[in-house]
Order: sequence, then C-alpha cells, then structure tokens
Amino acid sequence: MYEAKTFAVASVFAKKEIVFDNMPVAPMLYDNDYGAEVLEMELGETEARLGEIFGVDVVPAGKVMQEQPKAYGHLPEVSDPETFTRLNDMTAVDVDAKDAAATLGALAGALHVDAVVVLSHEWTLERDRFEVNEGVTAFDRCTLLVVDKDGNRLWDDVVIVRIPAQELDTSAFGVGLNGATWADEARQLARRAAREALDTFERRYRASRTALRSSP
Repeated sequence: MYEAKTFAVASVFAKKEIVFDNMPVAPMLYDNDYGAEVLEMELGETEARLGEIFGVDVVPAGKVMQEQPKAYGHLPEVSDPETFTRLNDMTAVDVDAKDAAATLGALAGALHVDAVVVLSHEWTLERDRFEVNEGVTAFDRCTLLVVDKDGNRLWDDVVIVRIPAQELDTSAFGVGLNGATWADEARQLARRAAREALDTFERRYRASRTALRSSP
C-alpha cells in the first residue's frame, strides 16, 4: 500500500439517520436525514483528508463515476441501501461481499490508478447516566477499505470514535444541548466525530508505515 502513488475514491457514504439512543428528544428527530446532511457537508473535506493521509491527490468519487460508469455499476451494494445516503448517487458498497475486492480492483484498473478507497460512517448520539449528572456522547463507527488494481485488500479497518459533548445537570438540559438545538448539535457532533475518525486513520497509517520502514 505504501508504494501506491495514485488513489481514487470509490464511495463515501453513511447511514441516513443519526441515531438517538436513550435520549428524550422529539419523536420527529428519530426519523431523520441528519447523517446524509453531515456527509454532504463533509464530503469535500473528506476527499481532501484522504489525500493528506496517503500523501497524494485522490481522484474524487464524482469523477470516478463519470469516467467509468460501467465498472462503477458492478460494485456490490449493501442489502438495505435505503437506510444509507444516496449522495451524488454513490453506491453504498457492501465491503464484506465476496466480490467486493474483485470489483473494486477492476474499477481501479479501469481508472488506471493503483488503488481505490471506500469509506463509511454510522453516527449515534447516546446519553450517559451517572449518579449525580448526565452527559451526551457522539459515536462514529467508521469503516475504511483500500483495494489495489489486482483486487488485494491493502487496508481493511474499522474505528469507533467517541466524542463527549458536555455534562448535563440532572434538572435541565443546559445551554449546549437543549430541545431547541438538538438537530444542530447532532450534526456538529457527528462532524467532529467524522474528522476524528480520519485523524485516527492517519495516525494508524503513519505509525504502520514508520514501523515498516524501521523493521529489518
């Protein structure tokens, strides 16, 4: 993977909803599209950050779909695609499918790049309960898959990021997370978690590369 010089983004997708777990929010917030909104806000930065991680510019997903629609159309889709974003008609790739690596490799070959990247997010907001106070924590289960043009899985990884919000008094929500601002707070926490997930991947990538270079 460290010898790859050219990368393309095959898909960046997320669960449509930000899940509110054990939280007293308005019923309308349980059926939301906040995950799709967060992904739309973060897509450009995500593609740029992937370039920073690998140390090269990456071909954005939109260009991949435009240049190789046939190869792109062969990517395996998750079994419940309606629960995921359809941002820019990107495919929610089933990274565990038997033909995932082969089809992603074929896409890389058709694009004449060394490897392609798939990234996905699943965001949850959860209430933490303590003896004298309460808190809210945002979680992002972020999956990263990198496949080379020969269909080899170069990097198959999952991180679960935890972003604490603020401690809440037991008698009130407090200013930062009150009923009137839940949607905005949820989106901002998810964005922070997404960025921390990419930072974690970058740290892992650099640490692994350093360890490889220093090994006999």
